[in-house]
Amino acid sequence: MRKYLFIFLFMQTSFAAQASINSTSDQLISVNAHKMQRDLDKSLEKIRDIRQETYSDGYNDAESLAVESEGNDQSIELLEGELTKVLARPDIDHARNNLSNTIRNELKNYSAFEPVLARIAGRAVGKVKNQGLPLIERITALEILDNILAEYRPESKTNAKVKTIFTQIYKADIQIDEDLKDQRALLLMIERASPSENARIILGLEKKSSGWFW
Repeated sequence: MRKYLFIFLFMQTSFAAQASINSTSDQLISVNAHKMQRDLDKSLEKIRDIRQETYSDGYNDAESLAVESEGNDQSIELLEGELTKVLARPDIDHARNNLSNTIRNELKNYSAFEPVLARIAGRAVGKVKNQGLPLIERITALEILDNILAEYRPESKTNAKVKTIFTQIYKADIQIDEDLKDQRALLLMIERASPSENARIILGLEKKSSGWFW
């Protein structure tokens, strides 16, 4: 019975979680903090439902453990979508820290914070470097990377896994082409260095002599 309840919950929530991860960039940039908080509250409520329906409650049989594991995966997916949304928008209302801390604490219940952050960063790097994507998607990806560097900078000094993520952003050698630079300045009214350059500074690395940043 528990297995069928989980399948029903999975079907209800999987599309919502995937939509959060793959939401269009303009929606992510424009969403306000109050809506983000409401969305996060809804996801946390779904996670509580998943836990209630899938928790093995001390049963060690293979089916109970498999259902609990699948429930954990679904909860992580929901949280990954919410963290992506938080990191995809400019922090003009200073809501990023509070929201991201709530999500990080939830992810740590599954030992999933660093793997999720690495996936978000990896997707963002890929989008920024893909010149075939619409500029708005690449601008949002830049915002994600900038927010990762700003939000988790202190942890890059004490957490080896977070430092590895910063190192990967640095090694991605992201260069901001003129179209991307101009459209970002027009949309967000900001002009920043490449996330790779910012990561280099945070990591305390020497600048490459080839001069590939500007």
